[in-house]
Amino acid sequence: MERVLKGDSPAAPFQVGEFRVEPGLDRIVGANGAIAVEPRAMDLLLFLAAHPGQTLTKEQLLDTVWKGASVVEGVLPKTIFALRHALGDHAENPRYILNVPRRGYRLIAAVTALPGALPTALDDLRSAEVPAAADAADAAAPAPPERVAAEPELTQVDVRAGRRGSAVVAYTLLAVFGTIAVALTVARFRDDPVAPDSSAGASVPSGVTAQSVEKVLLEARLLWSRRDPADVTRAYDLLRQAAREAPESAEVRGWLALALVIRANYVGSTLESFEQAENEADRALKLDPRSAVAHCAKGLVALNRRLSLGEAVAEQRRALELDPQLVVAHQFLAEALSAAGQNDEARQVIEAALQLEPLSPVLHGVEGLVLLRADLPLAALDAFDRVLVLAPQFGWVHRYRAYSLARLGRPMDAADALYKEAEALKEDPAVLARLRADITRSGLPGYWKWRLERVEVMMRSRGWVPRPSQYAEALAGVGRYDEALAQLRAAPAAGDGEYFLYFRDSPAFDPIRDRPEFRAIYSR
Repeated sequence: MERVLKGDSPAAPFQVGEFRVEPGLDRIVGANGAIAVEPRAMDLLLFLAAHPGQTLTKEQLLDTVWKGASVVEGVLPKTIFALRHALGDHAENPRYILNVPRRGYRLIAAVTALPGALPTALDDLRSAEVPAAADAADAAAPAPPERVAAEPELTQVDVRAGRRGSAVVAYTLLAVFGTIAVALTVARFRDDPVAPDSSAGASVPSGVTAQSVEKVLLEARLLWSRRDPADVTRAYDLLRQAAREAPESAEVRGWLALALVIRANYVGSTLESFEQAENEADRALKLDPRSAVAHCAKGLVALNRRLSLGEAVAEQRRALELDPQLVVAHQFLAEALSAAGQNDEARQVIEAALQLEPLSPVLHGVEGLVLLRADLPLAALDAFDRVLVLAPQFGWVHRYRAYSLARLGRPMDAADALYKEAEALKEDPAVLARLRADITRSGLPGYWKWRLERVEVMMRSRGWVPRPSQYAEALAGVGRYDEALAQLRAAPAAGDGEYFLYFRDSPAFDPIRDRPEFRAIYSR
């Protein structure tokens, strides 16, 4: 979309508070260096800077910055959040952008011209019509704060300095209370009042019947939400036991099919797992053709086993027609749409899912993946940071944080994020020490070198077979591009569908992204 605020020539740099704003480069420069911002966020800052100290309504901001385009709900608060992130600002104690409840936003920091005049774009914007009543209303007593769903600014994570502040404490408390609420809900359906034990050795309760399906599903979802391999396996075991004792329950069969795919992706994928999952989904649909969760499972298998994006999207849409509240169908539809390049709709779908479960770490993570695929790395970084506040054990989020940081031109931060992924995966301390040394010595290339050596050692010593896309990423990271392309060609046939799609965003592939062979592999 055409840049709406800059006219025919780039806007000149200017000063906002302690920061130098460089609109032509879409970056903000402070004491700790330059921070890239999304083009739309820069446009928003330009418009605010054109009217410092003046409250601009949400309608004015949307009409001017987005030019009346159709946008997903919450796009303005999220863009404000991204600007605050870049400026090190906090919603609860603002120094730059003030939220005037039920009215709009106001830039409260000083705007100063650098040598030369302020950009013509700002002069033009100053002439934009702004209701005179807006400033008069500013002096009134503040209205009650808007509901959280309209202002997703509960957390302000300073990625560069590692400071989270009191807003993150608030978000963490919400996460804790949300987890407790889910656990209490599960406990209410158990025969004993204790929430489920997530240890790997915990026994699967017997006596599951069709009448107790609800408690089984609640417990399985709680276990999945932790995204620890042991918990994912326990959720699968729980549903397998339920299927034995309630073999005619389409609901249980459908959830078991989902559990098979999720377990394969977290513990190790095989084509047999996906085939078994599809059989369970088919069996569920024979028992109940209107089973939303069975259609959801069919779509997930289509994505992982056959890389059939059209089938995956169609099945998830059918699931949501049957049950609009089925959160996992929203999640997997967003993933399939994003993989197919339909990023605008994917963002709308994941927003709808987050309205249903606003404290779900998985959904915030998928939002980050969708934003990364939409080439919005700063917004993606914010989403991944929210995940790590809610659930620090999510190992894969560190990887996609790294991809976002690399795209923002911060390779050392990207390497540090990949180190944290290795920590979350509980690598041996000696192995981690070697990784830290490699990263300190050569940054991101040092990580790729370590990663390839680690993969090949495990292949030799343990007989471990890596996912082709994982192996391809490590090979590409050290410049062995022809071998990497060979692994990518083998990935779909090896049942490596989901990872094949998401690993393509890795910066390791940047040097070959424009090669015809690479494009041909993914265009299939």
